[in-house]
Amino acid sequence: MNFNLKAFFHRFSLLCFAAGLLFSIPACKTDYTEEAVEKARTYALENIRGISETQRNYIRYTQPQIFENTLFPRMTMPIPDEAHIKVNNITRLPEAPHLDYMHSCIVWIPPGLDAMVVVSGEGERSMRGWTPNR
Repeated sequence: MNFNLKAFFHRFSLLCFAAGLLFSIPACKTDYTEEAVEKARTYALENIRGISETQRNYIRYTQPQIFENTLFPRMTMPIPDEAHIKVNNITRLPEAPHLDYMHSCIVWIPPGLDAMVVVSGEGERSMRGWTPNR
């Protein structure tokens, strides 16, 4: 029985690389819009009264429109070489738009209803942490 140590390490390293790649893929999620829409859909269907089953199905099965507005823009604070010195001028800080805190409205316009169904909430720009308010 001839055991090739070099081939064993090559296969083992390839297996470790594949496993690391497999486990790192779910951590790369950057868009949480679908989860936010499902939260809004559930909230709307639980709290809306006086609409027909056809209009409820419209909310269940159609894509809504999403309107957003920035509440708090997030900016990154650069650390100067002398970290103990107070920064007096903060007018030119680099922006980090992916960290903005947004107000988002998820809107459906069911047929036969003279109004829009609007679910309002806040979360990050990627809709991570979005929760319905009303």
